Amino acid sequence: MALPLNGLKVIDLTRALAGPFCTMILGDLGANVIKIESAPSGDMLRSWGPFVDGISVYYLSVNRNKRSVAVDFRSARGLDLIRELASTADIVVENFKPGAVDDMQLDYDTLRKDNPRLIYASITGFGRSGPYGSWPGVDQIAQGMSGLMSVTGQHGTGPTRGGIPIGDVVGGMWAALGVQAAVIQRQMTGVGQRVETSLLAGLVGLLNVQGQRYLSLGDVPSSVGNDHPVICPYGTFEASDGSFNMAAATQDMWIKLCGLIDRPDLAADPTTLTTAPAWLIARC
Repeated sequence: MALPLNGLKVIDLTRALAGPFCTMILGDLGANVIKIESAPSGDMLRSWGPFVDGISVYYLSVNRNKRSVAVDFRSARGLDLIRELASTADIVVENFKPGAVDDMQLDYDTLRKDNPRLIYASITGFGRSGPYGSWPGVDQIAQGMSGLMSVTGQHGTGPTRGGIPIGDVVGGMWAALGVQAAVIQRQMTGVGQRVETSLLAGLVGLLNVQGQRYLSLGDVPSSVGNDHPVICPYGTFEASDGSFNMAAATQDMWIKLCGLIDRPDLAADPTTLTTAPAWLIARC
C-alpha cells in the first residue's frame, strides 16, 4: 500500500527544529519533500554538534526522507526559483521570523496567486499577531512563557525545562496535523489554505488537565516531580534494588496491585477505596 501522502510535493523553507520536524513527518507519510537551504552554509542545525562523519547528529534527527538544494535567499534569481517551485507544489512550510517571507515575496498571499491549491503552513514563536507577533521565538522561551516549566521538575526546585525541545517538536506536530487536515479539505473544495501554529500555542495546548484546573477551579498547579498531580499511587517509587514506575489509576487497579504486593489488607480497608493509605499520601 502506498503511503498516505504519496505524490504530494512539499517545499520546505524551514530551518532549526520545529519546521524541519513538521516536514519530516510529512516525508515519513510519503510526501516528496524538497528542503531549500540558504546558501552557502545551509540550515543552522548543520553547525550544531555532536557530529558523525562530519555531519550534525542534530540535523540528521529531523531531516530524514528529504532532498536538499542550496539557494541564495538574498538574490532575485534564488527567490524566483523558489517561487517557481512553489507554483507546482502542494504544500509550502516556513518558520521564518514574522514578516520575513513578506519581504521576500514568499508569503501565502503572493504564492497562492499562481497556485490556488497551495497549502501554506507557518510556524512562529508566538503567532503572527498580538503583542509578541513580531518577535522571533525559540523553544526555551516558549517553554517558560507557556507555563510548562512551572509544572515540570521536582517540588521546590523551581521551573524546569523539559528534557527534549518539546516546544519545537509539538509545534511541528501540530503543523503537520493541520497540513493533513487541509489536504483532506482540499480534496472536497479544490482550494488550498493557510495553516499556522506557534511554539507557544502548541505548548499551551498540551497543558490539558493542568490548564483546566486553573480555568475551572482557579487552582494554580505546581511541579510534583515524578508523581501524578491528581492520582495516587502513580509515579516513581524506590525499592531495595532501585527505582521503579507504578501506576494504579483506578480502584480496580489498586485492588489488583494490593494482591500483587501481597497486601490484601490494604484492599480490604474501606478507607483505601476513596482515600490512599497514609503511607501513600505521605509519599505522594
